[in-house]
Amino acid sequence: MRKSIVAVALAVVMLLGVSAFAGTITIANSSFSAVTGNCGSYTYQGPGTESCPFQNLNVAEGIGWTFGTYVTSGGPGDGLVTSAAGNPFAPPSFTGLPTGQAAFLQTDGSVSQQLSGFTNGQTYDLSFYLGSRYIGGMGNQTVEVLINSVVIGTYALSSSTPFTLENLSFTYTGSGPATLEFLGTASGDQTAFLTDVGITATPEPVTLMLFGTGLLGIGGMVRRKLSR
Repeated sequence: MRKSIVAVALAVVMLLGVSAFAGTITIANSSFSAVTGNCGSYTYQGPGTESCPFQNLNVAEGIGWTFGTYVTSGGPGDGLVTSAAGNPFAPPSFTGLPTGQAAFLQTDGSVSQQLSGFTNGQTYDLSFYLGSRYIGGMGNQTVEVLINSVVIGTYALSSSTPFTLENLSFTYTGSGPATLEFLGTASGDQTAFLTDVGITATPEPVTLMLFGTGLLGIGGMVRRKLSR
């Protein structure tokens, strides 16, 4: 009988645990590493006349993200940048990061992705690494973070900002898929770099309390059984 009670209680606690800690939103190619730069050190999103071929990332298989502007020779836009030596974009060091590639947002460049799995009224934690160009006066980019075109966070960077882990909490209101977007808003040749994006549901306090209470209850049952 006691074994049955313990088993039932443990099953309840496990269900509470799933409710409390599940809820990660799947982001395709979260570290922007699915497509390798065809220029060795960087890959533009659109056509141009640089010394290496440009690549339309929006038709690249596995890229996951939509890039907002097409780069022309010497023009602003967005694309991918790697940690390769001699990179003309001079990104921050990738040392310690889980990836060696990032999206760049130059001037009004943007990257976005439509995501599924959100729950109306649920609070989520958005995490990502953000850094700026390591050339004096060319990393003063401001990046807006948007969900369904609504700004939920703004990050004003200065030149030579190392990759920094940012965490942003927001509550989703709506139904169906949502579009996550990172948008550069600077005027002139200013560049920011973005990588390792993740979204996880934040456990509600009441659920955590029930989970903890369940664990304490199981512990008490086990102790009482062992003492007999």
